[in-house]
Amino acid sequence: MDAAKAISLMAKNPEKDASILFQNDPDADWYPVAAVPTTCGTGSEVTGVSVLTIHEKKTKSSIAYRIFPELALADPKYLEHAPAKVLRNTAMDALCHLCESYINSSATDYSRMCAVKGLEVWSRSRAFLTDASAEADVQTCADLLRASTFAGMAIAQTGTSLPHGLSYGLTYYLGVPHGQACGQFLAGYLAEADPEDAAFVVKTAGFETLAELNDFFAASCGVVDVPEDTLGAIVAQLAANPAKLKNAPFAVDENVLRRIANHNHH
Repeated sequence: MDAAKAISLMAKNPEKDASILFQNDPDADWYPVAAVPTTCGTGSEVTGVSVLTIHEKKTKSSIAYRIFPELALADPKYLEHAPAKVLRNTAMDALCHLCESYINSSATDYSRMCAVKGLEVWSRSRAFLTDASAEADVQTCADLLRASTFAGMAIAQTGTSLPHGLSYGLTYYLGVPHGQACGQFLAGYLAEADPEDAAFVVKTAGFETLAELNDFFAASCGVVDVPEDTLGAIVAQLAANPAKLKNAPFAVDENVLRRIANHNHH
């Protein structure tokens, strides 16, 4: 879906090269997009965001345009035959969207309304997400997809925060699936947040403690063993990105980023 948004822009502006994607040309236009989610994580069917890999910078970033789909076909039947690993990784992406949008300097009553409902719906699928032998039935698929869509509605208003910012390097350097990469840093982010806010999102997602949520991540997706030099490069890269740092509703410096990045590092 992210690629479709970028393609719609490029196709409408054939005289331009790929640099238009990040130039914020006020005269640019794009073709209407119809989005069909086949995973339960990105929420791109209800956001204006199109995140692409930028090899020159060894990271990922959104294009400079807000391209909201004209039509979203969010049908859980499209998830029924997805591999369980894909569902688990993308469901973790949705959970990160929900937590990062709730604990966000741009959060509002409206964005938090979407986040809270998304967390409640997401919590219904916990048993499937940790049972390696379980198969997703129609109701589970519906819950996962609806939670992802609520999460997309939330981040469309706030943007993502530090777990996503750190995840991009993990995916670029080590090829870690996006949702798993975000989940690697979620507990560390919540540990730095206001304790009442963190406890609320953890409880609404169906967990008693932050440690229980982190154990869930380990069981569902798996903790990634990140080399020290890679971890340092990821932290340094995010520390130099004020646009992403500003979404955290607490003071952030390189030491804070290191604590978040090392939360699951052994």
